[in-house]
Amino acid sequence: MALHNHKIVHLDIKPQNLVVFPGNRVKLVDLGIAQKAYKHRVGSNGTWLYSAPEVANVPRNHTMLNTSKADVWSWGAVLYRITYLVPPRYV
Repeated sequence: MALHNHKIVHLDIKPQNLVVFPGNRVKLVDLGIAQKAYKHRVGSNGTWLYSAPEVANVPRNHTMLNTSKADVWSWGAVLYRITYLVPPRYV
């Protein structure tokens, strides 16, 4: 992922943030809460249905370290949604 090559994590990968362009090129949009990787932040961000468990379960007043692992989990959740037409949190 190009963002991860630049040490940036998106933190809100979900179907609504994927745009399909001509030629079936898919791009990730909405970098509103993207942050530098390996930087501490307070609380959880992103959309709960597609957030990695370690991100979704962080209390708002606690800090956590941003890593690309959460984005990879979110990609998997999106692929699950596309394949089975239901978010993985409902399974």
